[in-house]
Amino acid sequence: MEALQGDRPADAVPVSFAKTPEMSSLPVWDALQLRLAITAAGVALWSWNVDTNRFTMDQTAFRLCGVQLSESVTFDDLSSHIHPADRDRVKAAFAATRLEMTVLAQQDKLIAYYERRGFRRTGETRPFPADPRYARPLRDDLYFAVLEKPLP
Repeated sequence: MEALQGDRPADAVPVSFAKTPEMSSLPVWDALQLRLAITAAGVALWSWNVDTNRFTMDQTAFRLCGVQLSESVTFDDLSSHIHPADRDRVKAAFAATRLEMTVLAQQDKLIAYYERRGFRRTGETRPFPADPRYARPLRDDLYFAVLEKPLP
């Protein structure tokens, strides 16, 4: 494709963001040319909303992933097409999008402290371990609240 000359369309995307005289002669592609290149290369476009566990995918992504066209695709839908020997590794990589911690649910001030630092309650709770090898809790109403924070 030839470089566009003169006035560039509003949706033109430069190859480089460098602002040197040598770079001014680089080609610039408009949105249609980029779409054609993506289609020709067989590139699939998708995004994953970690909070809802939903994928948004283009038709190429559906075809490459072997998933039927649907408005609702989850990680589990996609992972069913991953070789069984690789599933745990892939799930671990996708799970690494969040930092999880537990705090005694009765510690409201501590939970508020972590919430101010970007953690949020998941609504999940976990039992407090009552292992006599270490110590016995003095109360029987102790349990953990699960907090999580997205990783950057």
